[in-house]
Amino acid sequence: MGFDPKETFPRLPYLQIVHPGVTHVPGWNAGKREWLGEPEREIWHGARLVVTVPPPRVIAASKLVRGNDRDLEDCLWLMAAHGVQARDILKAIRALPREPRAKATDHFDILGMVKP
Repeated sequence: MGFDPKETFPRLPYLQIVHPGVTHVPGWNAGKREWLGEPEREIWHGARLVVTVPPPRVIAASKLVRGNDRDLEDCLWLMAAHGVQARDILKAIRALPREPRAKATDHFDILGMVKP
């Protein structure tokens, strides 16, 4: 098939399943279906599938755990496109477990230096 969703600009839409421990996304409450007190956002639904996303601040905190150049660019875009404030990203980072929280905090500091 030749499809690799890790390409810089995938040509096809794809579904990515993230197993616990692979990616750190803070603040999910399955009982209330919310992220850090904010409801999940539905972006598509079909007959038997509903696709939702966490709030942009939660996505940014998750990206800062890895913190590569692309992740930092994505965080800057989320901040500009969705009006995400740095303090809100920091609150989401504080909801991460200790080790990923430390990494995200370090990368958050870098984000502050590159933010225009």
